[in-house]
Amino acid sequence: MARSVVIITGASRGFGRCLALEHARMERNSLRLVLVARSEAGLAETASQAKAAWDGRSDAAATLETVCITADLGDLTTLDATLAIICSAAVRVMVLWELEKSCVVMGSPGCVGRCEMWKGRGQ
Repeated sequence: MARSVVIITGASRGFGRCLALEHARMERNSLRLVLVARSEAGLAETASQAKAAWDGRSDAAATLETVCITADLGDLTTLDATLAIICSAAVRVMVLWELEKSCVVMGSPGCVGRCEMWKGRGQ
């Protein structure tokens, strides 16, 4: 079965949490949700809600995996290390692309940061 990988920044609340829950409800393939935010407690709550949304679906063959990464993407002094951690969490998508359906990076514009910072990561 194909798997989708979705990296969501700002996932501890608001728009980011909504994106995570919507993917958990709507994804038809197995899903790896890589959740990134500054609040560890908020990430845990998002992961719990995503699991509840996933468990409410009828497709028992697909699986959900959540990876929570507590990080501040606005801290430029740790940005490279943080991006390396995020990319390693999605490593199967970066290395074995043909086995995966898709990899999507999304979040609120303030959380995602400059698009060029993602360029070439995880390769």
